[in-house]
Amino acid sequence: MTEPALEYEPVLRKEAERRLVEKLRKIAIDACSEEIKQFAECAQGKTLSVAWKCREPNQVAKACMNKFKEDESLKSKMRLEYVFVPV
Repeated sequence: MTEPALEYEPVLRKEAERRLVEKLRKIAIDACSEEIKQFAECAQGKTLSVAWKCREPNQVAKACMNKFKEDESLKSKMRLEYVFVPV
């Protein structure tokens, strides 16, 4: 069964939107696990120096995570999946 075509973006309640954002964050963490692992390895044993010694791995991990956070088509797809949950 295919989802109906909508001319508008479904609006979710705040709690549903919060759960959707949390799900999106988990997807991003899973997809960017290697980049996050490299940053964590760099940061191991460092305190304040992590800010400049691990800048590059941190930026790579952030960039990977932001790809998911800023992907409007993925957000729209997830909203539609939330609205049209099969019974």
